[in-house]
Amino acid sequence: MNLGELFTKDVVTAAPSEAISEVADKMAKRHVGTVVITDKQTLVGIVTDRDIALAVAARSVSRRDPVSRIMTFPVTTISHKEGILTATRLMRADASRRLPIVDDERRVIGLVSVDDLFILLGIEIGNLTGAIAPEVEAAVVHRKSVRATV
Repeated sequence: MNLGELFTKDVVTAAPSEAISEVADKMAKRHVGTVVITDKQTLVGIVTDRDIALAVAARSVSRRDPVSRIMTFPVTTISHKEGILTATRLMRADASRRLPIVDDERRVIGLVSVDDLFILLGIEIGNLTGAIAPEVEAAVVHRKSVRATV
C-alpha cells in the first residue's frame, strides 16, 4: 500500500509571512506539532512546535516575526505513490521525523511521521505474529512433550 492511501489527511498550512505566534496558535487549535509552509500552494518550508520553542526561548526571536525566519527549507518530500520503505530511508538519510506527502503536481496532500510509521509497523508485526502463532504453539507443545518423555 502506498503512502497516499495510508496517510492522506488534512495538513495544516501557513503562509511564509504569517507571524510565528499565528502559526503556534494554529498548532494549538488543531492539536498538531507541524505546519507546512506554502506559497500559492507550493511547499516552501516546514515548521515544528520544537522550532518555535527554540527560536522564541533560546534564540530570542520575536513571536511577531514571520514564520519564514525559522522554517526549515528546503524540505524533503515523498511521492504519494511511494511506500513505507522509501519513507524510512528518506527519514534516515535526512535525519527528519516528518515527510510531507506530495501528489503528481507536487502539492502537499498529507504528512507521514516517524510515529505514524511505528504504529503501522507495530500493527504489521502483530499481523505477522498472528500468522505464525499456530507454528509457535505447535513448537511449544512439542518441546513440552519431548521434556516429559526425557
